[in-house]
Amino acid sequence: MRRTDKEMKDGIEEVLRRAKICRI
Repeated sequence: MRRTDKEMKDGIEEVLRRAKICRI
């Protein structure tokens, strides 16, 4: 499966957001 740079960036940002929430 191929992903565009935008999709990859969005995915990474979502993961970082979740990690931030869990890191409270």
